[in-house]
Amino acid sequence: MKLFIHIGAPRTGTTTLQSLMNANKARLLKSGLDYPLIGYTDENRGDAQHNLAFSLMETYPEFVPEKARVSPDVVWNKFADYARAAKTNIFISSEAFSTLQKDAVEFIRKKLDGIDTEILYVARDAQSWHASMARQQIKQYPYRTELPKPFHGPSDSVRLKQTQAWIDGGLPPNVFDYNRDVLPKLLAHVGVEFEALVPVKKRNENLPLAVLELLMALNGIELVPQKRGRLNRLIESWWFDVSAASPDLSEVGDILQSARLVRSLQTTANGLKPRTMRERLSHLKQELVRNVTPDLTQNTTGITASPAANELLRRLQPIGLKSDEYIPIQDVICKWTDQQLRKTVP
Repeated sequence: MKLFIHIGAPRTGTTTLQSLMNANKARLLKSGLDYPLIGYTDENRGDAQHNLAFSLMETYPEFVPEKARVSPDVVWNKFADYARAAKTNIFISSEAFSTLQKDAVEFIRKKLDGIDTEILYVARDAQSWHASMARQQIKQYPYRTELPKPFHGPSDSVRLKQTQAWIDGGLPPNVFDYNRDVLPKLLAHVGVEFEALVPVKKRNENLPLAVLELLMALNGIELVPQKRGRLNRLIESWWFDVSAASPDLSEVGDILQSARLVRSLQTTANGLKPRTMRERLSHLKQELVRNVTPDLTQNTTGITASPAANELLRRLQPIGLKSDEYIPIQDVICKWTDQQLRKTVP
């Protein structure tokens, strides 16, 4: 039995790889490779062994619920016992492994004493890695509200930083260069044919700058990490659904019809008391959920809103936002749609 530990790096296809492995557990096992549930933060929703890495970080990531957090001894003893009893090779993955310090790597090495272990790392050029990470951190923790300045430094600086602790800790990684063929090459290395697996949708696709600007504006609104993550994911999924329905974006003007709400609000909000404004926006939200945009000038003729624009606001409902959370979020969305409409409609 051999144990493969894939430690990242982030932004090198890790999420897509994890989703692929999780979706093909049965096929992998028939091929002689086990992708175990031990180390998942949530066995019903997760797709990788992140808790094995999270448990060894200085502090648990804020987005991980308290009930999902485990002590390193508990989860690693369980995993080590599982690995020693295994009859097939094992593959585990978490990009958080690449953030661990030397003492954490030494902890892993001791827990896995006697187990044939190989560390796998995918290296990406530092400049493109930093640019990709900056965009990713708009969507995910730490939820940036602005883009950082471009990175300037050695092209191998990220690889050196993320692998040094593993080298010093006695588990030097086997490094693969990041490119379009890296996932098939990585799987071939562990004895799996990429073509034999059921494909999954590519994860963490790039968003256009306009949508990232919307997310950055929303990230400035205070929310608990769990709600923040759900909000950003629904904005992302909404955009890809919209762009898939209109690949050439010729219908963006129609999609963003809710921008009319901004102009209506601007003409009716002057002089309103805060309570009245909250009631008006609450009514507006209810009407949006019904896929009907009300005429806030109180004309009898209503405006038919774009289904896609209504869908974006409708998707906010399951997050469980309170009114004081929902109102600023809706305001940002409406202002953004207004700006986009001005760009696409003469």
